[in-house]
Amino acid sequence: MNKKLSILTILSLGFGLTLSAQSSMTKHDASGIVYGNDTTLQHANVKIVNTGSSTIDIKVSMDNFSANPNHVSYFCWGIICYPPTTFVSTDPVTLSPGDTNTSFIGYLHPSGVAAVSQVTYNFFNIADESDSVSATFIYDFTTGVDELKNKVNISDAYPNPANNLTRISYDLSTSGNSRLVFYNLLGSIVYETPLTDNKGTLIVNTSGMKSGIYYYSIVTAGKNISSKKLVIAHR
Repeated sequence: MNKKLSILTILSLGFGLTLSAQSSMTKHDASGIVYGNDTTLQHANVKIVNTGSSTIDIKVSMDNFSANPNHVSYFCWGIICYPPTTFVSTDPVTLSPGDTNTSFIGYLHPSGVAAVSQVTYNFFNIADESDSVSATFIYDFTTGVDELKNKVNISDAYPNPANNLTRISYDLSTSGNSRLVFYNLLGSIVYETPLTDNKGTLIVNTSGMKSGIYYYSIVTAGKNISSKKLVIAHR
């Protein structure tokens, strides 16, 4: 079977809602397939919405049994980023009826191994674990490498750490709907700008961002292709 078809078949089987009949949660904007090269940390995001009528406390469990054994997966939920050895979050996130939480980030580092990994995260109500919703992410470091890594190049930010400004160069060998996106550690977008040219250098004003760690990515054709880290340290 064609490798790409295999990945999409896995996705169609695994990337869906796992809902009980009385589930009070749903998910939105889940990044199902993440492409990248085999040396770059990648991340996936999902928004969790309380669609019920009661306030609930939600924890997350990680199932990485379908991940390549050389790949390292871990996640952030709420204000805590857990180490790879943690499979269930220790602290719940409280959601009132109608609230949306955007703090979840599912990270995976390929450790130089070009392979495909599947990681499933289950969000569950600690008062009733059958009240849950799951999201499965496919991290593709094979097809994505073959088809995309030679089409997109993004530099390390300079200076890094940055104070008020940093410079990032990029080179897109093919035209398309691409943008540069900055995320904080909670997975929220703090800055984004379209890439109107195929090649150039951007001067990013970081004065409005709080001191801390951020990740920036080239997003093209709806795919998060590459992520790099930027530290902001205001003086």
